[in-house]
Amino acid sequence: MALKKVKETNLVDVGTDREGHPLLQIREKVSIKEGSETKSWGWNRSVINPNTDLTNSSEHIKDVASAVFTDKIKKEFKEKTDLIDSDPAEYHRKYLNGE
Repeated sequence: MALKKVKETNLVDVGTDREGHPLLQIREKVSIKEGSETKSWGWNRSVINPNTDLTNSSEHIKDVASAVFTDKIKKEFKEKTDLIDSDPAEYHRKYLNGE
């Protein structure tokens, strides 16, 4: 019988970055199966931010992301990441020094 890789998202948790912007923390169980017998398994973890492309994500993750990542949050997160790219010193002053 052939081996099959099976992925199952079993945890979607909402956390925040250091500035308080929400992030989704995803835990996925990856199993190697032969028929119905699990030969091996492990965990994959990933973090989704408001700018992440969710095209290939499950409907469950898309639903949670749309509930958590409002348009206001997406806009604020984009402004922050644009500032990191354009003026790292200003980002540091504004976000990391608490001004």
